Amino acid sequence: MKRLLTLCLLLCGLMLPHEASAQIEYLRPTADATTTLTPGCAGTNVAESSMSAVYTGKTGIGPTGSSFQMSETTFGKFKADIFSSWASTSKTYSGLSVYVSASYGGLGYGGVMYSINGGSSWALLSNLTSSQATYSANITGASLSNLLVYTCTEGATTTVYDIWTAGTIASPSNSFPGFMRSKVETLWDERFDPYSIWQFQGGHYAS
Repeated sequence: MKRLLTLCLLLCGLMLPHEASAQIEYLRPTADATTTLTPGCAGTNVAESSMSAVYTGKTGIGPTGSSFQMSETTFGKFKADIFSSWASTSKTYSGLSVYVSASYGGLGYGGVMYSINGGSSWALLSNLTSSQATYSANITGASLSNLLVYTCTEGATTTVYDIWTAGTIASPSNSFPGFMRSKVETLWDERFDPYSIWQFQGGHYAS
């Protein structure tokens, strides 16, 4: 009877979902600093104050909470800020994306760029529009310790609402449904005999 119950449990494992729903971890930068770098804007640099309102106290999927306006409406001058030092994680990701929610107003330019190598090179995330929008880039395989986000405004006012990453947490290779399914497949493929299955013990068939 015990062996029959074990077989029933194994078979029930086949009817369970093959994979659990993906779990997403949302992280934000924990620091920012004004910068004179010009990967996105150009001209005479004007220092910006702290933009910590963009990320302080925020959790979960964005955009949420307060925003920050960086304004430099004089043509030929720009302000820029770099966000860094992402919240730590002990998770392993199977996928990773960075998100920025922002907009700009004025006749000039507002843009967002990102770097996955600590600032050695930059990629354009988006040129901003007058309507708030969320922009994203797939950076799977990148290290959060090397991720930087650059925002700038030139002859305009750029509003940054939120910045975050979304990491898909990798599933364990021996998750319950898959583990049980492999056991049943062993019984099915190697020796599907209604009499000998009852004698299956510890991974070996009794004589």
